[in-house]
Amino acid sequence: MDTEELNLLVIGDVPGTGGLCGRVSGAGRGYRLQQAGSLEEGLHFCNNNTCGCIVLSYHCFGEAVLAFLEHLQDRIGHLRIPVVVLDAGDTEATAIQVMRLGASDYLVKENLNQDALCKSVQYALAIHQSERERAHTRENLIRSNNLLDAIRYIQSKFILSPNPRALMNELLAMLLSLTSSEFGIIGEVLTDEDGKEYLSTFAVSNIAGNEQTRKLFDKNMESGFKFLNMDNLIGPIIKTGKAFISPAPSNDHIRGAMPDGHPELKSFMVTPIDSGEKLAGFAMIANRDGGYDEELIEFLQPFFAACGNIIEAYRNYQQRIKAEDELRELNTGLEQRIRKEAERRLVQERLLIQQSRMAAMGEMISAIAHQWKQPLNTLALMVQNMEEDLEENKIDRLYVNNVIVESMKLINYMAETVEDFRNFFKPAKDMSPFSLKKAVEDILALIYLQFIKRNIDATVECKGDPMILGYPNEFKQAILNLVNNARDAIMERKRRLKGTMGRGRISIKITEDREDAVVQICDNGGGVREDIVNKIFDPYVTTKGEKGTGIGLYMSRSIVEKNMNGRLEFNNIKDGACFTIYMPLLCALNIAPMS
Repeated sequence: MDTEELNLLVIGDVPGTGGLCGRVSGAGRGYRLQQAGSLEEGLHFCNNNTCGCIVLSYHCFGEAVLAFLEHLQDRIGHLRIPVVVLDAGDTEATAIQVMRLGASDYLVKENLNQDALCKSVQYALAIHQSERERAHTRENLIRSNNLLDAIRYIQSKFILSPNPRALMNELLAMLLSLTSSEFGIIGEVLTDEDGKEYLSTFAVSNIAGNEQTRKLFDKNMESGFKFLNMDNLIGPIIKTGKAFISPAPSNDHIRGAMPDGHPELKSFMVTPIDSGEKLAGFAMIANRDGGYDEELIEFLQPFFAACGNIIEAYRNYQQRIKAEDELRELNTGLEQRIRKEAERRLVQERLLIQQSRMAAMGEMISAIAHQWKQPLNTLALMVQNMEEDLEENKIDRLYVNNVIVESMKLINYMAETVEDFRNFFKPAKDMSPFSLKKAVEDILALIYLQFIKRNIDATVECKGDPMILGYPNEFKQAILNLVNNARDAIMERKRRLKGTMGRGRISIKITEDREDAVVQICDNGGGVREDIVNKIFDPYVTTKGEKGTGIGLYMSRSIVEKNMNGRLEFNNIKDGACFTIYMPLLCALNIAPMS
């Protein structure tokens, strides 16, 4: 939260305010003492300045204080600023009226001393700060929700169309909405014939301010703008591959020339869009109130990762189309035909990887929806119960504290779920040691609510805690594919048996066998038909009919065997199927585990 200096406003004759600001300041927060002789003057000051607390005298203004408090209320009846009211006499009716209108405290003047006033003000400030922090948390949750909606939309739209230009225009609109920016650009990084990198746009905000810029925009809208000169604000993306923020772009020494009619730049940010370890594109946004910072860049990483997947998949799509055109032109030479076919298969495999990632993203979004359903319902019940308890006079300080504590537990749990989702999609550049047990438990923690809803019992039995070397998030994706396949098989068997099957079972056992760590994932979903047992790891082979893509098991084996030097095997068992993963133990590789 911010730590700027706030005003402490005193309205009317209030003794004991000398040194009050110094006593209530702390933790980087300071207060300035301000005086107002009338309620009108005080209200005017509050409407034009930032106040941390108001101390006013009831005996100076009488019942006009009640109207003053009503003017300070927001749309839902809460005071925008905490207020401490002082009175000359102990009038219970007045105290009740003042407190009902939202005052944080009511003090009797004849028993007042500086310590009592200081404690009352400190309490009011603490409550106000707590409200600000809760509002900040709610705002972050709304932003995270909007980000998840945007990523879900990206995933669903991309599957339907491989051409990103129309989709990128929608993504740019989402990015501007997420960041409250005025205009922006999403583009890709390309290389010319001389090997020099340049920038080309997919989507650009319409910034035409005159006839010249309008013609320029219309001419380049479909094909995209080309940025060949890097001596400008976007240039650092090519030179460093890192995000660049300019708080005052109009005065920045690298600003460069801009066409006539271009809107004024008030704040500016350009960020890289990566695909794996290489720079695939960029996103530029400008004119956000308050400017841009590193926290916003970190928050938007899942969005940029999804854009990177689309750009890379589009390039693969273009390569595949190009390869197919070349194949149609090649009519002679077996060697040439084989080479082109190999290129086509390579492009298809890259597309499979992208499709698998997007499918995993869909599964994770579904998991988060299930994870959030229960805490959201609990929060809704708590809010509804408060109205009944208020009518029955059950609400006191202890009641409010309990509601705050329980609500923050639920909110923090939901925020941690979003953080887990963001970490799941962070690409790993290098192999690292990790715990098999933790990887499996992380996946089950995200999807167990789906299993409960479908009457499926999922258990993990682990002997020890085997450590292996590899890519943790890729391994989790392989486990997610296998567990979801088991879930789908169980649900299909339940449908065939029309409710006579009973509960589904998925058991995961983690053991060690000599120099290998072993993970067995078994289910009671009826197993795999004998006619396709030997083909289940082939791409596009599926037992789910039109509902399946046939890439889940293929990608799982590629991750385990090609990327992590392991082995994935399958066999039918009684009532179901069993997949077994063998991974070299870390200790067998003579590599010490990292803390």
